[in-house]
Amino acid sequence: GGSGGHPKISKLKEILLEHFERSAGKSTRAIVFSHFRESVKEIVEVLDKSSHMVKAKFFIGQGGGSKAGGKGDQSTKGMTQKEQKQLVKDFFNGDFNVLVATCIAEEGLDIGEVDLIINYDTHKSPIRMIQRMGRTARKRSGRVITLVTEDEEKKLAQSFETAKKVSTSLKNMKQFKLFSQNPRM
Repeated sequence: GGSGGHPKISKLKEILLEHFERSAGKSTRAIVFSHFRESVKEIVEVLDKSSHMVKAKFFIGQGGGSKAGGKGDQSTKGMTQKEQKQLVKDFFNGDFNVLVATCIAEEGLDIGEVDLIINYDTHKSPIRMIQRMGRTARKRSGRVITLVTEDEEKKLAQSFETAKKVSTSLKNMKQFKLFSQNPRM
């Protein structure tokens, strides 16, 4: 939490401004992912004040937010499916150009035509991060940027190590054995 003075917030603003300046005149969109609803809302507030080029809105899951903020107040209340659908529609219609979403909300989000994805927090799950990168790359030549502090960098390195092991195992299918005698479920 805290004010918009966090080095990550400053870096985020810098990346987004540079992205929209470079894409001037072209339709381009960015998504920022964060683990926490509070961070998502704080990021939107900071971005909205930063530049006329950046128009941000938040996208959060449907659950009630009482656990997240401890208070269960309106500020962390979830979005309805209808609100989520409308927001995504507005996003792809160009009403705003930065969607700041919680990782939980990502489940119901078709990323589609997005040129830039920024992971504001690192992932405990390398699989999700790789899926996210894959979705961006499939649609067009998108970029995925992950903002990390020094502590998070260590976690990220471990995540990539895990992902490599999974990938190697999948490529080497000899390790998987199907027993033909077993009755199928």
